[in-house]
Order: sequence, then structure tokens, then C-alpha cells
Amino acid sequence: MELQNDQSTTTYIFAYGGRTSRVGQADRLGDRARDYLVSQRGISAARIVVLNGGFREEDCVELWIVPGGATAPRPRPTVQPGDARPPREKPTLKPRN
Repeated sequence: MELQNDQSTTTYIFAYGGRTSRVGQADRLGDRARDYLVSQRGISAARIVVLNGGFREEDCVELWIVPGGATAPRPRPTVQPGDARPPREKPTLKPRN
């Protein structure tokens, strides 16, 4: 895996929430992707940049491997924040005593 072989690269993770994802979904996806790379692939957390990319039609994670000295990529959301509609939270019912 290029990330493991070339220590001069930086990994950029862009996590996108879907149009109807729960609030915070992109952050959770980005954290999970970083945690996987660190714990399962042995990549140094110092070489990983996690960014919330905004929204797309569906949940999505992009992983970019950027050589040292190269320009960092930018996120490319396809859904405007005002068009995202997280699901309504269901009210929790209190048990009867």
C-alpha cells in the first residue's frame, strides 16, 4: 500500500454526509476511516488529515494520497447544506410506572 511504503505522503480523508444522513454522520465516517488506517494499516495519525467535505447524495468517503510538497486537494460537495434534510428524531417514550 502506497501509504505504508512512502513516508513522505500525507493522506487526506474527505467525509461527506448524504442528503438525508443524520447530523454528524460525515464526522463519524471520517473518524472511522482514520481509525482504520491507524489501527489496521499502521499509518501514523500525524500523516492523516480528516476533513468534513459537506454533503453528497449518499454518504461518501474520499481518500487522497498526496506526495510531499504537492498542493492539498479540496473537497467537492454536490449538495448544498440547505438542501440536506436529516431525518427527524423519533421521540423517546418514557416507560410507564
